[in-house]
Amino acid sequence: MRIDIISPTVPVEVECDSHVPLVIRFDGYSGPTSSAPKYWRTGDFKHTLIEVAVNRSSGAICKMVVTSLCPLQSEPLATDIQSNKTGIPFVSMSQWADDQERVDVEQVVTASLVDRELMVVFGNVEPTSLMRIACDRISFLIDQRNEFRGITVGNLSEQEVANIRYAIGQTSA
Repeated sequence: MRIDIISPTVPVEVECDSHVPLVIRFDGYSGPTSSAPKYWRTGDFKHTLIEVAVNRSSGAICKMVVTSLCPLQSEPLATDIQSNKTGIPFVSMSQWADDQERVDVEQVVTASLVDRELMVVFGNVEPTSLMRIACDRISFLIDQRNEFRGITVGNLSEQEVANIRYAIGQTSA
């Protein structure tokens, strides 16, 4: 999913519970309720599924849901990703036909949860080659071609960390 522009930062709502590992909502970009978003989904569609809702008229990322996630690595995927931009990415809508509601991209997804930061990387990419677009506790990971390659969620509370681990089956109740 190619990023076209970056708009100013907006309030972000992060929800981690024991059923769905992660839901992120970006305030103000959902668009009219009569116009359902388009969806970009990625993962292996068996053990990992990430769904990104995109405003069909503007291309703004308005919601992300980590529905299921592969086992978390205990070592950071990367520690030195540059953060040189802030805001909400807007994606290119040219990849969707007018009547296409969803784009599915099957690819490897890797994730780590270290020092209260969840990092999820899409595809076979070296995380240190990525840059961050920061928006509150969330960072969008973008490659040199402006392709959306992952997210980080920082400053997770102990309860959020426990909920994520429980939701993906790494701890018991």
